[in-house]
Amino acid sequence: MEAKQSPRLKLAQDLRNLHGVFVEGSDDLRPWYAEAHRISERLANNTYGFDEEELESITTTLFYYLGDADLALKDPEYRLVWERWLKQFLTTLERPRRARPLDYKP
Repeated sequence: MEAKQSPRLKLAQDLRNLHGVFVEGSDDLRPWYAEAHRISERLANNTYGFDEEELESITTTLFYYLGDADLALKDPEYRLVWERWLKQFLTTLERPRRARPLDYKP
């Protein structure tokens, strides 16, 4: 029997998949936003299975990340801020639950 994956690890995997959709030009935005939309829908419907308090703490900043690929494309410094945030966020999601995922904000 396969072990049930935690909500944090499911979200981390989806975000890693999204991060793998490279945005180097405006033509790359459509696939990135399609994947970002899928993650947003899963969060909005809570199909990950987070408890309500944790879901609220996650979505506050994450929705900005999911919606700003066009801005990150135009501004390399802005993109770097979100790259650092994502790295820290994924590290927090993937370690055993001791701290809230959004203790670190960009």
